[in-house]
Amino acid sequence: MFEQFENCILKGHLVTLRPLVLNDEKALNECFCVDYFKYFPKHYASSKELVSHAIERKLNNISMPFLILENKSSKPIGMTSLANVRLQDKSLEIGSTFIENHYQKMGYNVECKLLLLQYLFEILSLNRVEFKTDKLNLTSNLAMEKLGFVKEGVFRNHIIMPDGRLRDSVYYSVIKEEWAQTKKIIIDRFNKKLSQYHN
Repeated sequence: MFEQFENCILKGHLVTLRPLVLNDEKALNECFCVDYFKYFPKHYASSKELVSHAIERKLNNISMPFLILENKSSKPIGMTSLANVRLQDKSLEIGSTFIENHYQKMGYNVECKLLLLQYLFEILSLNRVEFKTDKLNLTSNLAMEKLGFVKEGVFRNHIIMPDGRLRDSVYYSVIKEEWAQTKKIIIDRFNKKLSQYHN
């Protein structure tokens, strides 16, 4: 299912995305923190566990993980994934994203979303890309809305979290008819981040 993504390398101004490999475990260890996965359905105790699980999901055609590299240093600063791939419907989900604390709110995640969405809508001609977040993750929910993603609703009691909490998941999406306008919103936000933090 994920063969078409195997050679997918997306390079932007701040970051490059490339497919995750098992050997990335050691490099990711430098930016790994258990707190990043507070709102994830699965918690990870180490980068080894994280990468092993991501590669296992890839081999089982569940998700396609990408490493996020900071361009200036070429060092890994996080991960993101494509999941719930429904090629017959030209639809999938972007999720399981984390970025090292030092690089948060500085445009890195915004550019990750831009690179992926450009590829998915403009190269693969998808109809829909979706995102879901924990309802309690207010920072993530606000970020989705600032990027112009449409809030579709809440899946109540959607996931049992590792601590037993019943998670409500908030769904967002971008569809092909909205992409041109959403792209403008994302680029504008990215440019503001660049001027604010990278001059």
